[in-house]
Amino acid sequence: MKVLIIKPSALGDIVLSLPLVYNLKKIGCKVDYIVFKEFSDLFELVDGIDNLFSLERKFYKKPIYFFNFIKELRKNFYDYVIDLQGLFRSGILAFFSKAKEKIAHSLCREFSYFFVKPVSKFSNEEHVVYRNLRTYEYITKNKNYQIVFPWKKEKFKNYYLFEKDKNFIYLGLSPLSTSIYRNYPLEFYPSLLKKIKKNFPNLKIVLFGTSKQKEKLKGLISFLESFFDVHFINLVGKTNLKELISNIYLCDYFLAPDTGPMHIAWSLGVKTVALFGSTSWIMKGPLKNGISVYKKIDCNPCEKSKPNCYFPKCMYSISQWDIIKAFEKLKTLK
Repeated sequence: MKVLIIKPSALGDIVLSLPLVYNLKKIGCKVDYIVFKEFSDLFELVDGIDNLFSLERKFYKKPIYFFNFIKELRKNFYDYVIDLQGLFRSGILAFFSKAKEKIAHSLCREFSYFFVKPVSKFSNEEHVVYRNLRTYEYITKNKNYQIVFPWKKEKFKNYYLFEKDKNFIYLGLSPLSTSIYRNYPLEFYPSLLKKIKKNFPNLKIVLFGTSKQKEKLKGLISFLESFFDVHFINLVGKTNLKELISNIYLCDYFLAPDTGPMHIAWSLGVKTVALFGSTSWIMKGPLKNGISVYKKIDCNPCEKSKPNCYFPKCMYSISQWDIIKAFEKLKTLK
């Protein structure tokens, strides 16, 4: 059976699609995948993809490019195409794929349901991983699946940027997401990290971030350099995608809001504390190896990229002691 998965972005959502890849391969399917070019390197560290189609983000503005892309796609004669993006542009790709059946998970937006068939009803009580696996249930007519992320961990050593000392506990920190409404206030991190250090005296901090985030992280970097000194590893702007994944794997713990690195961490088995505000901890929190920390207020989770508020009250309301308690609980996990 030939299956095409369409999930061009974003990083965390792509990671959450990997259990579907694992389970389809387990029953002998040929699995192809469409992803935006900036995320394609991730699949060099993933097992189970037969053909990867790297797509330009603005493909719909380039008629000749789009025509050639579809022409190549249609050579494969897919039995199923699974649209996990649920948008108009991904629906168009599914429509032109020439697959025998075009299906999607329950969250279809921008009229994408004209091109694909949702296999279940949307529920905000269902985690994204399980929502994706509903398509597996539809194809196989059974619920016998496993939550496994098929990482090629043996390849990670090729991308390590620091050598791990077994005498230390490594805490990965990725404080910034693409939306300010998902971010725990940067000014709160110094006091929080001092509290965490009391629980882990032999703590080393590994800071992750993109080149574009360098300026925003200046103050936090200055604090970490002075307080943790040689026990601080600054990887901000220094990792490509393969290096990001591989060096997160070196961490013992990970702290982040709802971001791609957070999903990478718990999917790799790193003990993860995930901070949630405007997005749903039920739909997107760690399913294992982690704890979601949030403060329920009257308006969250709103699931808006730009909520109707002047500042993210939901993130400012998170108690530092709740974060500390989460780390204490994770300490007991083997």
